[in-house]
Formats: sequence, structure tokens, C-alpha cells
Amino acid sequence: MIIKSTINHPYRDNKIFYTAQLPGVYIIYKNEKIVYVGFSGYNVYKTLYRHFQQWNDPTQTRVIYNKNDNRIKVRVIYCSPTKAKKLESALILKYKPKDNPEKYDNLIMDSKEKKVLNEVNNEFITYNNNLPF
Repeated sequence: MIIKSTINHPYRDNKIFYTAQLPGVYIIYKNEKIVYVGFSGYNVYKTLYRHFQQWNDPTQTRVIYNKNDNRIKVRVIYCSPTKAKKLESALILKYKPKDNPEKYDNLIMDSKEKKVLNEVNNEFITYNNNLPF
């Protein structure tokens, strides 16, 4: 099953909007344009919100967004870890987000990534607030 959220500000009334600790993909928008796509095979909630916190690990580069910037919105797509990785690749190839450090020019979307992208577009449940499970 794939569950896709609506596009929301990551914080509501200064509280974290997404809390489900499930695998999935997250999409970060700025001015309604996709600027970053990421995934987590374990906890998309923690991975997403790291982009709104200072990150001082010299071994990793992370794009940081201002949590008070009203131009920033996010969408979360909950799915299996296997689908999440394929979907992340497919979305990066499709939208070429400016803040993704990956070099997507040399990547090619394979049939598995196309399949999971079609599944998300055609077979999903959209939710607004609480997850339906």
C-alpha cells in the first residue's frame, strides 16, 4: 500500500506535522516547486525533519531549510523500503530537484522505477491529518 499526504508546511502551530515512524519518501517544495527528494527505509519522519535542524556531522552534507519559512512545504509518501528507494530515484530523475546532491544526469530510470512511479500516481490513498492505520 502507498499512502501519499497532501502538501503541507512541515510544522503546524510550531509543532511537527508528520509523526508516523514508517519508511517512505519525502518531497520538499519551495514556492510550489520541488527542490529536494529523499527517502528513509526505516523512519521518514526523522529523516525529513533533519532538514530543518542544524547538522554538524563533517562526514555528511545535508541541505537545511528554515522551519519558519512559509514558502517551504513538504509531502510524505509512505511505502515499503524497497519502493521508497526506487520512488526516490524516479522522482529525482523526473523533477531534477536543485538541492539534491546526486548527479542525476547520468542516471537512467529503469522499468522498476517507472512501475513504482506509476503506482504512486495511480494507486494511492491521500490523507490530510492522521494516518488511516
